[in-house]
Amino acid sequence: MMPVLDRVFSQLYILFLLIVSSPKLFHKINKLSWYEGYLADWYQTLGLVQNSHVLEIGSASGVFTEYLSRVGMDPVGLDQSDKMVALAKSQYPDLKFVVNKKPDLPFEDAKFDAVIGASLLNVVGDPCHMIRQASRVCKHGGQISFLLPHPDFTKLKRESIIKAMKLTGFSAAALTTWQAAARKISPEKVVEHFHSVGLKNPKVTHLFNGAIYCVTANLV
Repeated sequence: MMPVLDRVFSQLYILFLLIVSSPKLFHKINKLSWYEGYLADWYQTLGLVQNSHVLEIGSASGVFTEYLSRVGMDPVGLDQSDKMVALAKSQYPDLKFVVNKKPDLPFEDAKFDAVIGASLLNVVGDPCHMIRQASRVCKHGGQISFLLPHPDFTKLKRESIIKAMKLTGFSAAALTTWQAAARKISPEKVVEHFHSVGLKNPKVTHLFNGAIYCVTANLV
């Protein structure tokens, strides 16, 4: 099958899964090598010590939560979707996953060594409240980090990544769909949110050929 047609059919399959079983779709995407790769790169920027107690907000099907456990962290995954958490628990029964549909996080103050979230601040209604809640449940000296798609993640950049990584089929279609659908906000705006809740000196790190970035701050 020609690469273009292969990607078109894969995009139709993605739309089908989105309607029929979105948790299955997200789990399939989260297992793609390019997706796992940039999350691993994000983790490397954090420099966490072994056995750090890490909260992942928006853990979806638990793929990254499992990765954190595998590299020696003590993670907890949290998501607002009952179906996502049910899938995560079925895939990784030895890990802890929590459903939370409220704006406030269901944890005591200063519980975690790090609080992280991918593709989260660009979709929540009140990013500042989310950052404030992350700060509340993070220990003094801990880290808060959010990963987001960059406004420069354009069609042109997407195609350059697909070409460089030799992506085809479902993998290329998933990246195409994500680039087209993802809401993108600038690093400057996220840094502004960090400052507005009292987090000083947030650091911006660009990943995945500049298609995504993380903003990280230490809680001091």
